[in-house]
Amino acid sequence: MKICIDAGHGLINGRPTGAVGNGIIEDGWTYVFSKRLAHYLRKNKHSVVLSRPGFNNVDLDIRAKTAVGAQCELFLSIHLNAANSGDANGVEAFIVDNDQRSKTIAEKLVGIVANAGLKNRGVKPDEQSHVGKLAVLRNTYKKMPAVLLEVGFLTNEFDASKLTDPRWVEDLACTIAKSI
Repeated sequence: MKICIDAGHGLINGRPTGAVGNGIIEDGWTYVFSKRLAHYLRKNKHSVVLSRPGFNNVDLDIRAKTAVGAQCELFLSIHLNAANSGDANGVEAFIVDNDQRSKTIAEKLVGIVANAGLKNRGVKPDEQSHVGKLAVLRNTYKKMPAVLLEVGFLTNEFDASKLTDPRWVEDLACTIAKSI
């Protein structure tokens, strides 16, 4: 299977564009996690395309065009969530409308992260994200299943303790790769 892994956000002029909290910078965490996930996917004989091959930001349209142009069979965008309250926690995923192909994969991925110890917040239509309709999903889902996975809340101390545990992160990347 050919999979596009999209590390959410990215630096612009050396500054983060994603969330920051509890010592975690989303831009860097998603890049490192995406690289680990790609490693395990390749070990499992999948072909992997990285839409953001470095720490710097890549335009959302280019990310989608990369996946479509490479004729990927799955688009997976990795993110970390944030909230004003430290109480918000858990894993959730976003998909376009009720795209069944994407929903099936999203439910599986959310279940894996929940089984690794985070609260299951479910799968939601992208309109319910804090920014509304998500361009990377909207520009890919007609060609392949497309999921935006919010692995946890970096603003929550419990989630942050998991996200900063190298063993937990490595095990999660390995488990997700085996499930695809």
